[in-house]
Amino acid sequence: MKKTQIEVEAGKLVDNFQILKDLFQAAIMHDVEYLCIAVRTYYRKQKDFEKVWQFLIQIKQVVD
Repeated sequence: MKKTQIEVEAGKLVDNFQILKDLFQAAIMHDVEYLCIAVRTYYRKQKDFEKVWQFLIQIKQVVD
């Protein structure tokens, strides 16, 4: 059975770099194979999803 960590974020993901904490925690969790992060499309008139998406693309480019 594959283990998945699910994180539901409500605003501080982008402003406080919470995404870095979530990624790090998932990386060190025993037997976790997948990480799912739910992000609001907009939060306080900011495009949180777009910011997170661009951040993850940059990480992927570094890893590849």
